[in-house]
Amino acid sequence: MAEGLRHTHGLFGHCCDRTSHGHGFFLDVMALVLVVSTMMFATLDVINNNMLIADESLLSLLFYSALGTAVFSAPFALWNWKTPILTEIFYS
Repeated sequence: MAEGLRHTHGLFGHCCDRTSHGHGFFLDVMALVLVVSTMMFATLDVINNNMLIADESLLSLLFYSALGTAVFSAPFALWNWKTPILTEIFYS
């Protein structure tokens, strides 16, 4: 079944595979992250191309891209944040 899933769903099929015991599925999270980040980059590229056609300045394109990235990644960064101690900051 995993082979059929891999062939029929193309890119997303590579994120799923059989376990080493032959039953059940294994979800490769890192492969899924790569697929999602590729889709997000392509979407941002399309949005930037449309904004270039609409005569937006390069500075506003860079600002909106950075703002969108910061807003999207802020919850994940806050979830994983660990405040460093002074020795980690100055002596690492």
